[in-house]
Amino acid sequence: MWKQFYDALATIFTVLQKLERQEQEIKELRQEQKRMMSLIQRLAYEHQRSQEREAETRRILLLEMENQILKAKLQLSSAEKKEDGES
Repeated sequence: MWKQFYDALATIFTVLQKLERQEQEIKELRQEQKRMMSLIQRLAYEHQRSQEREAETRRILLLEMENQILKAKLQLSSAEKKEDGES
């Protein structure tokens, strides 16, 4: 009878130890999940900012191209007027 009682106590003790380890593991996993979510949010923010910077760069390049085309047209127009004036 004492052996059964001792075995039962040993089993309970073992189960409690496993339960405590699992609770600690769950706590650590939740902390890791929070860190991962924070990292994902940061990456998403950085990705969005990168897309915004790229869009702004494209917009500036398009404006510069447009400016160069307008300058070239102006120079061409000016050259044509000079040629008409010389004739």
